[in-house]
Amino acid sequence: MQQPKEELLQILHSPHDALFKKSMADASVATHLLKKHLPQHIKNLPDWDTMRHVNKSVVKEVLSHLHADMVWQCTVRNSDTHIYALVEHQSTPDRLLPFRVTQYDTALMGQHLEQRHKELPIIANVCLYAGKRTPYPYPYSIDLYDCFEDPVLARQCMGNPFTLVLVDLNTFSEAELMQHGTADMLQILLKQGIQRSFLPWIKSNPDMIRRLSQRSYWVSGIHYMLGVEAKDDPAELKKAIIAIAPEKKEEIMTAAQKLWDGGKEEGRVEGRVEGRVEGKQENQLSIARNMLREKVNSEQISKWTGLDLMQIATLAYDQEAVQ
Repeated sequence: MQQPKEELLQILHSPHDALFKKSMADASVATHLLKKHLPQHIKNLPDWDTMRHVNKSVVKEVLSHLHADMVWQCTVRNSDTHIYALVEHQSTPDRLLPFRVTQYDTALMGQHLEQRHKELPIIANVCLYAGKRTPYPYPYSIDLYDCFEDPVLARQCMGNPFTLVLVDLNTFSEAELMQHGTADMLQILLKQGIQRSFLPWIKSNPDMIRRLSQRSYWVSGIHYMLGVEAKDDPAELKKAIIAIAPEKKEEIMTAAQKLWDGGKEEGRVEGRVEGRVEGKQENQLSIARNMLREKVNSEQISKWTGLDLMQIATLAYDQEAVQ
């Protein structure tokens, strides 16, 4: 089956998200991951047999920063009550993650009402985090109150916020993750991928490659390893995978060739354009930082730079942390 051009582009430019998106589109993978990570009082509620993937086309624009493929819906056992599972992947820490999650939840609730439901649904939020920039555990609070200027006052005045389950993959051993059903290799690959090195790991863990070859996201796993490898020759990586799973040689060769051909083709056409876009964005961020130092209000900064208010708020938090 030929992969769409946009999918190859995502593999090339956002390999972590590409693997996560492809894997979590599988109901078995999503169910196993949620059963392992949701709190006991929540994971006993769903009728897992009713799990269905929420169509990307019906997810509101505010959810565009989150891959819509990560939204799953089911019902409570012996009930018509709806539960949405909104699952996200993060490779860098975000001070305002709890606030961003509440935006997603609110949009999802609004969408649910627009579908002629009379009451709001239950939403379970899970963030799968694998990051190298900071030591584990996750460095920021996942309590929404801590996003406020005065957390104590916010807690007194603003009721109970939404809750978020943050799964810090750094705190799990590979042996533990191997107990997570078909979501096992998704999490193991994301955890290893932060090191940007797969060749020694593959040679030391041939059973992991054999296990991966049995998953629905097997080809995406190959793309991911080849796409994030930064310390060894990807061709050597390909040879090592074939040596462990020779029966899958044709699939491995085809996957690698598609990825590399896609990279060459898009690199020629888009390299100069992306360079200009990235340069422009960095210039906008630099302008925004300077304006924040001059105490310019966020709305004015947004007007001048085109950045959204969430990006500006994150920059402000980061500048305060440095000071």
